[in-house]
Amino acid sequence: MAKPALKERIRERANELSHVPEQLRGAWDKVVGQIRNALTFATREDLEKVMARLDAIETRLDKLAKTKKK
Repeated sequence: MAKPALKERIRERANELSHVPEQLRGAWDKVVGQIRNALTFATREDLEKVMARLDAIETRLDKLAKTKKK
């Protein structure tokens, strides 16, 4: 039962957005793109965590390779 109401609200919002001036939409798209790009960069801490996980995987693979040779 909630689905028709939700679809109606979505249609209303889409209709409202269709009245936004093209220039404003373009500016908003640019801002959203810049924010998205800024958020996709990993922090140094994130990279260190990834490196630590890769080191742990490498250690496990080395151990596995040694046990397979025996």
